[in-house]
Amino acid sequence: MKEPAFRERFSPTRGRAANGLEWVDSLLIDEPAFAAAVAALEPTFIEHVGFSLQHALASGEPVSGDTRVQAVLMGLQLALTELWRSHGVEPDAVIGVSMGEVTAAVVAGALTTAEGLRVITARSRQMSQSTETELASALGDLAPKRPRIPFISTVVDPAEPPPPLDADYWVANARTPPRLGEAVTAAGIEHTTFIAIGPDPVLTQTITDALPSDSHHHSIGTLERDGDDTISFHTSLNRTHTADPPPTPHPSEPHVALPTTPWHHTRHWLPAPKATGVGVGWCWCFRGRVRSGWGWVRGCMGSLRFLLSSWIPVVRRWAGLWIGRWLMWCGGGGGAGAGSGGCGAAGVVGGDGVVGAVVAVGGGGC
Repeated sequence: MKEPAFRERFSPTRGRAANGLEWVDSLLIDEPAFAAAVAALEPTFIEHVGFSLQHALASGEPVSGDTRVQAVLMGLQLALTELWRSHGVEPDAVIGVSMGEVTAAVVAGALTTAEGLRVITARSRQMSQSTETELASALGDLAPKRPRIPFISTVVDPAEPPPPLDADYWVANARTPPRLGEAVTAAGIEHTTFIAIGPDPVLTQTITDALPSDSHHHSIGTLERDGDDTISFHTSLNRTHTADPPPTPHPSEPHVALPTTPWHHTRHWLPAPKATGVGVGWCWCFRGRVRSGWGWVRGCMGSLRFLLSSWIPVVRRWAGLWIGRWLMWCGGGGGAGAGSGGCGAAGVVGGDGVVGAVVAVGGGGC
């Protein structure tokens, strides 16, 4: 297995902790869908921004300047979106914050990639030196389309349909504080999983805070700061599967037979104690009838709790190893064969010589 590429993420002046840009190339190596998305963006990116997105992501060199930083962030977000899609995660709606609305507009289909890069470039310049009038003039010929995916605006009231994403909208985007909380709350009515697309999960807590605390929602990032990007992405991917496991290839028959469980068989029966005498316990009496071929016998039968095994040798000596069913009684009362004593016994000796019933001793006063 190839080892993931590693580069120091921070530079002395500007690093990933500051603006999210100090890249490693692990996703370009480990994720073909991500590499293909970056390659597809490359010609348009160079045409409208003037430098290579692929080089910026793979070189590990710090990216500086608002125009370059925002353009690379947009390119990264678009490539990460394609990476999510390659694993079966399709957006049902999109929300953007500030310049992130440009990426959201491209993902929704309202703007082409080229139009999105034009907006990013003009918007970044407006932050540093241009005026709103110059921004509107630079984007005057923008021709946005109807979004294919619901676009939830953070510029206007999210409860209302978003206006056309034309030059006027992007001027408002530049001067209006983003209404992210309202947009997330509106989206949370129908959607439960929110994925922050970017180099770190900075927005996940803001999204969580905007949702009801007693609701069942998930706020997930894409990459983690100071971690391996491939591992971070797949960790985030697993978090999206809250109910069902991710789809995996299932080969056709015949399947490889798995070994059975190697059970270990061990006996845990305790050995039978040796007979050392007659065990006697406490006694209680009851009155009843015993039906036999000789007639009715009435008497008082006493029952003792004792060690049954200790009676077996005694019975053998008394009964001469009698085999079969036997009945013995004695007790007070007028029953046939009754004596004056209070001793009685009743039981069964099977073919193996084991007593199968209670042998009791009781007094005449029971």
